[in-house]
Amino acid sequence: ELPYGWQAQADFGQYVLRNREQKRKRVHFFAMMLSRSRMKYVRFSDSPFTTLTAIDAHEEAFRFFQGVTREVVYDQDRLLLVDENLGDLLLTRDFKEYVFEQQFGLHFCRKADPESKGKVENVVKYVKQNFLYGRVYYDIETLQLQALGWLERTGNGMPHSTTRKVPSQEWVIEREQLRPWVSVRLRSSTLLRYVRPDHTISYQGNFYSVPQGTYRKDACVQIRLQDGELHIEDEQGTFLCKHTIAATKGNKIVNTDHKRDRSQKLKDLIAAVALLFGNPVLATHYFSLLREKKGRYLRDQILAIRDAVEGRSKELTGKVLEKCVRERYLSASIFLELLVHQEQEDETLPAPLGKVILLDPDSTRKADIRPDKSDLAAYEQAFNS
Repeated sequence: ELPYGWQAQADFGQYVLRNREQKRKRVHFFAMMLSRSRMKYVRFSDSPFTTLTAIDAHEEAFRFFQGVTREVVYDQDRLLLVDENLGDLLLTRDFKEYVFEQQFGLHFCRKADPESKGKVENVVKYVKQNFLYGRVYYDIETLQLQALGWLERTGNGMPHSTTRKVPSQEWVIEREQLRPWVSVRLRSSTLLRYVRPDHTISYQGNFYSVPQGTYRKDACVQIRLQDGELHIEDEQGTFLCKHTIAATKGNKIVNTDHKRDRSQKLKDLIAAVALLFGNPVLATHYFSLLREKKGRYLRDQILAIRDAVEGRSKELTGKVLEKCVRERYLSASIFLELLVHQEQEDETLPAPLGKVILLDPDSTRKADIRPDKSDLAAYEQAFNS
């Protein structure tokens, strides 16, 4: 056993709960334990931890323990460690600043290493199998309050299976050996949100847009509250956009500039859309006319035309293109209206009448012959007899 106040161990975990509607909800948690007394702390989150929210969890744990240990043990987690180069630890920027402010030692070990951090790995299993097993999820605040009650009642209030001592009673001794804790706040915390396929994120009952091209499978962004605004950054911390936070719920806040697809260069986009027409040269000429009239919104105009012509015949789009060039209709909305109008006209053309070919060209009498019709009564009489 290590001396009192010397070491703490920390780890992350996740678990899937069921809510009142029996829907699945994944929760994430941070666990820290004092190695000598086995005093535990757990912090839950409804979204994956970032470096900054992990730092906040450290602060809550040290406040809970009323002090800081000389050393904290981790595995090589990407939130805290960028790389390890032959024993030289490369910490993430924010975590490096935090460690410098709090002045505690670091020890990084391999994942699932029972000799180095097996104590806290057992805590993660204990939280899953004892506290979370069979529990109903209401919201993250309720879950955190339930966790604190469980820690007081069971996690820290029952004798430990190895030491046979009650962690909360041992903590009274260890607390005197901890270094004093002073709160450190580097900058406002961020939350992690998944990007939806329609290039929006969800926050407190509303949807906020992000620039086109941000969405990818499992893509996430960081959101930060600052001066009453929602600041959105990518996973590397690069600023993307900001929104004024809506006062009510159920809104979709969209920045009109975010509707523009900038994933393809404009020159390549023009060439690709021109190939959708039967006469690419004429289409390119039409786009040059659009540039003169609506140069600022040329990308939006071409994207709208692309969406309009995809799936339609080149004969139909060619007629509309020729008319737009001839009449100088330099607008994607007019192009779409003409396209729909031309499509309706083509559908309402009278169907050609079928030509009747007579078997006997010399006489039309046979064409006027109608077959005899039988009386159903005759069939009924035959069946009845």
